[in-house]
Amino acid sequence: MSEELKRYDLPEIRKAIAVLFADVKFGAGECVEVRVPDKKKHLVAAGWFDDVEALAKAVAVLARDGFGQPGSYRHIHENAYWTCNPVHDALLSRQTKNTIDFVADASSDNNITRRLWLPIDIDPLRPSGVSATRDERKLALDVANNTVAKLVELGFPESCFVGGNSGNGYHVVIRVDLPNDNESRDLLKRCLAALQGLVGTGKVEIDPKVYNAARIIKCYGTLSCKGINTEDRPWFRSKLTIVPDQVTVCPKELLEKLAALSPDKNPKRDLGRRRQGPWTLDNTQTYVEWTPWDAGDQQAGGKPGETAKWVGPCINDDSHKDAALILHDDGWWSFTCFHASCAGAVNHRTFMAWAEEEQGEKYPYPGRRTDTEDPMAGWGIDDVEGEGDLPTAVPAATGKPVEPKKFNLTDAGNGERLTHRWGNVLRYCTERGWYYWSGKHWQLDKVEKVNKAALATVRRIVQDELPLHLEGIDGDDEESKKLRDKITGDVMW
Repeated sequence: MSEELKRYDLPEIRKAIAVLFADVKFGAGECVEVRVPDKKKHLVAAGWFDDVEALAKAVAVLARDGFGQPGSYRHIHENAYWTCNPVHDALLSRQTKNTIDFVADASSDNNITRRLWLPIDIDPLRPSGVSATRDERKLALDVANNTVAKLVELGFPESCFVGGNSGNGYHVVIRVDLPNDNESRDLLKRCLAALQGLVGTGKVEIDPKVYNAARIIKCYGTLSCKGINTEDRPWFRSKLTIVPDQVTVCPKELLEKLAALSPDKNPKRDLGRRRQGPWTLDNTQTYVEWTPWDAGDQQAGGKPGETAKWVGPCINDDSHKDAALILHDDGWWSFTCFHASCAGAVNHRTFMAWAEEEQGEKYPYPGRRTDTEDPMAGWGIDDVEGEGDLPTAVPAATGKPVEPKKFNLTDAGNGERLTHRWGNVLRYCTERGWYYWSGKHWQLDKVEKVNKAALATVRRIVQDELPLHLEGIDGDDEESKKLRDKITGDVMW
């Protein structure tokens, strides 16, 4: 095998381990996970290590041979990854430590002891499952250089990050020292969003999803093998190429400075502080009066941060008379019962759901989109679970109702139905997924609008299409009856 296509480089693997895991407390509560996932086979091989040499050799063997029974379904030979943050060493007991095996569960965010690294994954946009071309890698390299330059411009010392080739793109990995908590998660999430806005391009993306604590990254020193190795899209080996003589921890203040540059509805708010809510004394009082809750008069808040409160019976146990709806000075309210038996059973969400169920209608909460603001509201999207008739779809581009049309009773027909009803407000991007029209721009569908649209479309088949499929089949003969029964059965399935 040529050196270029050798699947591993053991010295490079050892070098990366020495850099990334120098501060992991092996033997004192922490370990590292190595993982090889095979999405096509739905198999995952993994192991937890507290021996760095065993870790290096295991990665090399995984890269060279894969894992499992060669020639069988239970053999996977995919890219190898490791956790960039230390894992609680209790997971060493999931299997024989310092070995690889097929696993049902890998490390999750709550298994991470602390955060040591923020990986910045710079990848050229391309179809999934294939390696990047040399030109695409060059575009990613330009963004990686711009990333480093921007960090230095913001005051980040060059000693606080390492970097290199990930195989298909580039990594810049910032050394941090943060607890594994929600505040750290949100801080790093906003750092990535800021970098995407500062240096990301239409062809190269700063991956916004790598902020979770249990994030895995490519095992440096191994070959990145996506798709088939071709002349146009060749495999490349991942490698750390930027390593300072002494890696230092990035001050949290610099991370906060970077995070403050992220796109935000209220970018001037303090980091970690909730956005100012839409609730005031007046509209909260109006809401309390709308609910069936037998609350007392408005009272002044009793603790710092409380603007006002209303006291009444608990919605979980009406023998508890001191439950409270509390308006806080950040514009949000909470609902709580102070009895231990109700702990975890009641909160603002359960109160809202209870009030709407009792009243038999939804409340127009301040700050939420209305039907006029959301072009997909009221089209059979948000109320598909209801019992009433679904309203006719109204495409955003025309504003005219969609006329019923007969389609084949097949999967292809279902695709045509979806396009017919929602084609003006839904778009599919092969690199990003589904988008919907927000009324002003195309927005990535993170709330499953397309799934709701598909469900609404299917539920309209009987009402819209059954009469069309039965049109002209009105005879009383046996053949007509059988045909009507078959069509009705196909539609109703």
